[in-house]
Amino acid sequence: MINLESVDPKRLKSILIIGFVIQLVAWFLEGWFYGTSYGRFFLFQGFQDNHGIFLERVLLCTAFLSLFGLLPKEKAQYSGLLFVYPILEVINIFLMIQDSQKPGVELSLLAGMGRLGFPMALCFLQRSKFSLTKFIERLFGLFIGLTFIGHGLKALLQEAEYQDYLYFLFGLIQKNDFPPFELVTQILNAVGFIDILLGIIIVIKPNHRKVLLYLCLWGFLTALLRPLYSGSDGLLPFFLRIPHWLIPLFLLIGSYNHKRGTIL
Repeated sequence: MINLESVDPKRLKSILIIGFVIQLVAWFLEGWFYGTSYGRFFLFQGFQDNHGIFLERVLLCTAFLSLFGLLPKEKAQYSGLLFVYPILEVINIFLMIQDSQKPGVELSLLAGMGRLGFPMALCFLQRSKFSLTKFIERLFGLFIGLTFIGHGLKALLQEAEYQDYLYFLFGLIQKNDFPPFELVTQILNAVGFIDILLGIIIVIKPNHRKVLLYLCLWGFLTALLRPLYSGSDGLLPFFLRIPHWLIPLFLLIGSYNHKRGTIL
């Protein structure tokens, strides 16, 4: 069994930074190879394909300015640059919502709050010289809680992607024997209700250890479903969802061995 109280605070700080860098690179690569809503927006504005792709990739490269927000604490004035990536992604999501007729697409912003909020919370953590405060703890709890609430609502709406994952899992257990649609609906309703309930709890009490442990494990498993289901095409979505399990892990470890105000 892992002794969470023995985790080195400096190592935890490094894990957070490495996690964000991997997330950012995954977002960049996914946009570079598969496109973003920016590309479609420029196309609809009358830009030629090559010009639209060029502008889209300029915006993707701009997101790397966020890395300057991770400079040493002596240069904490640059920490605001950590907002560059989430701002670009928020605009991308809004453009996607306007462009899509998919049911439940309006919940994309809520479901993505963990990914979006991770660098923003890191900004405040950087400005506090990586001192674990009540405000930062609640900020991380808010972002990850909203993410699970958003995913729970999508499950209650019977998101087609989630149904595919369930059929895939049942297929691994019983070859060529798929469950009835009613059972899949009931499972998604149960998962959705649990996600919403635990998301609300962690927003209210971000140091609830049992809930954090569940969110960490569930966040990792649901992220892992992407490469299991889609193969190599699911690797980038997996890395993009690192905050879904890293934030609960950070809060869980923090609840064990870091008093508020402790410098990481």
